[in-house]
Amino acid sequence: MKNELECPREVEVLESVGRSLPADLEAHLAACLPCSDLALVATAIRADAERAAREANAPPSGAVWWRMQRRMVREAARRASLMVTFVYAGTLALTAAGMLGVLGGVPQEWLVTVATTAPTMPLALCAATALLLAPFAVYYAVAE
Repeated sequence: MKNELECPREVEVLESVGRSLPADLEAHLAACLPCSDLALVATAIRADAERAAREANAPPSGAVWWRMQRRMVREAARRASLMVTFVYAGTLALTAAGMLGVLGGVPQEWLVTVATTAPTMPLALCAATALLLAPFAVYYAVAE
């Protein structure tokens, strides 16, 4: 059973909205309720779309380009700072692990032997630790 709300000419009516209609299609719209409703709604939608297109306030293309460039720079800076943060965190973790390994994982006799045979070794370890921690100090001093 065919639905009485369907018409085989609906596609033709929809495609002709906004243009001048042939005489046979105008006669069909007068006789077919589904097609006349479709034409009425489609005409209203098209008129609304045309009005919205006329009234739209699109920014100038130069402003859009400038905003896009600024956004790309901000995203690149964010990615770079994220990578630097990971490198700093890794350096801090390796330094801490190294210091714990040297101070906690080495028997005391070895430390005494190293300290007596190479008196500059503890100084070198302190200097290395300071050099590894210096970037963190600078970063946190200048960070917001």
